[in-house]
Amino acid sequence: MQNVMFTDHQAPGALLNGTLVEKQNSEKADGHPDGELGKIVGSMGPLDAPVLGARYGYFVIWDGTPGIPIFTMETKVKEREK
Repeated sequence: MQNVMFTDHQAPGALLNGTLVEKQNSEKADGHPDGELGKIVGSMGPLDAPVLGARYGYFVIWDGTPGIPIFTMETKVKEREK
């Protein structure tokens, strides 16, 4: 893995590390489009007051950028259907 700053901390109440997720609610400038697949490798939160609708932040390794954890707000991910 490259030298990047992230945490593998598991925040209480967050999706579990290792959870497979799908990108949603992408914006034009996002580096990963809706539907891209990834895996949660760390989480932060919960915030007492949501920021932009999110109480948790996740570090996700997206399939399009293997080995690089990317910080993503909870409103931008959903758990993949099994």
